[in-house]
Amino acid sequence: MQVHSELGATRRRSGRPRNPESRVRLLDAGRMLILKHGLDFNIESIAVNAGVARRTFYSYFEDKEAFVAELLRDAETAIGKSQDKSAGILGKPLADALYELGMDYLSGISLRKEFSGTRLLASTNKTYSSLVERLFLEARSRDIALLTRIVEQGMANGRLISCDASQAVGDIVGLWHGAEVWQMMMGSLPTPSHEETSRRVRRGVDMFLCIYEP
Repeated sequence: MQVHSELGATRRRSGRPRNPESRVRLLDAGRMLILKHGLDFNIESIAVNAGVARRTFYSYFEDKEAFVAELLRDAETAIGKSQDKSAGILGKPLADALYELGMDYLSGISLRKEFSGTRLLASTNKTYSSLVERLFLEARSRDIALLTRIVEQGMANGRLISCDASQAVGDIVGLWHGAEVWQMMMGSLPTPSHEETSRRVRRGVDMFLCIYEP
C-alpha cells in the first residue's frame, strides 16, 4: 500500500506545474466578460478570452460558480482590504490610528478597480445573491469593526468622551466621505490624488476630535 501511494504521489508530481499567470489571465477575462455581459457567458468563452485551454480553467476552478466566487472575493478585497491591520493600528496614538485607517478606507474607495468591483458585485447579485451579500458584508465590516475598536479604546483611555461608539464611527466616516466621494464613484468627479485624500482624511480626523475629545 505504501508503494502504491508513493507511485501515485510521483505521478502527480510529474505532471506539468500550473502557471500562476494563467490564473490571473482567467480572472482578468472573467472581469471583462461580467462587466460587458453580466453572467451571460460560459467557461469556453472565459478560456478563449484568457488565451488558455478549457482544461486550464478546471485546474484552478471547480466550476463557473467557484470562478465567480473568486472574482467576488477579489472585488470585496478591493473595497475593504482583507489583511489584519489591527495589531499595528491599535498601538498608535489615537489621531495617527484614525488617520491611517481613514487613508486605507478612502484610498480603497478611490481606486478605479474598486469601482469596477462594485459594478461586478451588482451584475452578479441576481444569480448569486446570497454569496454576494455574504462577501460584501464581510468586506464592508472589516474596516468599520477596526474603527469601532479604535473609538472604544479611545473612550477607555480617556482620549474620547463616553459615547455611542457606532454613532461616533458613523460621524467620522461621514466626515471622510463628504459629497465628493459619492460624486467620484458616480463618475462626475475624477479620482482624487493621494494628497487630496490625505487632506480630506486629516480634516475629518481633526473635526471628529473637536467633537469627541473631552
